[in-house]
Amino acid sequence: MTETTAATIQRTAPANLADHNLVPETVVPGVLYEKRPIKQPTGEPAEGLYTAWITLDNPKQYNSYTTEMVKGVILAFRAAANARDVVAVVFTGAGDRAFCTGGNTKEYAEYYAGNPQEYRQYLRLFNDMVSAILGCDKPVICRVNGLRVGGGQEIGMACDFTIAQDLANFGQAGPKHGSAAIGGATDFLPVMATDGNIRGPAGDGLFAPVTRDDIAAVATVVLLDEACDGTTLDLTGPDLITMADAAALLTEVTGSPVRFVDETLEEAYASRASYGAPGYEVTGWVTSYLGIAVGDYDRDGIPNRYDRDANGDGVPDRYQR
Repeated sequence: MTETTAATIQRTAPANLADHNLVPETVVPGVLYEKRPIKQPTGEPAEGLYTAWITLDNPKQYNSYTTEMVKGVILAFRAAANARDVVAVVFTGAGDRAFCTGGNTKEYAEYYAGNPQEYRQYLRLFNDMVSAILGCDKPVICRVNGLRVGGGQEIGMACDFTIAQDLANFGQAGPKHGSAAIGGATDFLPVMATDGNIRGPAGDGLFAPVTRDDIAAVATVVLLDEACDGTTLDLTGPDLITMADAAALLTEVTGSPVRFVDETLEEAYASRASYGAPGYEVTGWVTSYLGIAVGDYDRDGIPNRYDRDANGDGVPDRYQR
């Protein structure tokens, strides 16, 4: 008779199991960690098996995370990954208004504004939080109520799955204000090149992507120029490119051929139908490409063919219906 996996584990398990957590279980204000019993199809609990619920508990500020909360999320995901009786993780936010809206702007204004050396430390911690989610070896489900924007969108994208209410709102507001998605939201583009192709209804629309090197170059100038003190700058990428140009760049950088396939709306929805994602999420993906097609992501003041006014009514062609 073949020995079952459970029997093998029971027979070979050490008498005293090692604790692989970095620190003892720690309660951090603003982050809740709870183990809930797994239920069988009959509704009865599955003995000894749990789902870890990690909740951002700052609803008055739309579950924006403070520095201490970032630490708490890192510790919570490590605890969930190390827990032998946890089989999955649910990452959510308290209340019904938001999963998370990113970093706590009150803390930013009161502590980090004007202190780039401190913000550098914070960003290192933030990236550690993203890595803790990506590195969790249990399926991670992002449960979204309301808003998931900014840094909240980034940590949500680090999860394996997303389940959301009908009124959930997803967005990445930073790029319009010169703030790149430092936590990795812009680093997943090669992953989207399925079978060597990037597909979407972007046409030959132009956009001006910002790379981390661009930000570093601008930051160097700003930090050395006293005239920039107290000012707010709009930052865009140095070049207007198309999605075909982006594919060519990916080909050059990765060494693997990448091609942009321009889709019609019908083709875009059809090619994403197999993902099993909710309709609103698919619409979000498709309309992101449409935004490029109509020039919503290009630089202000840079003329391109989408600024033409063919009928002379003062309304650019790209906004005609």
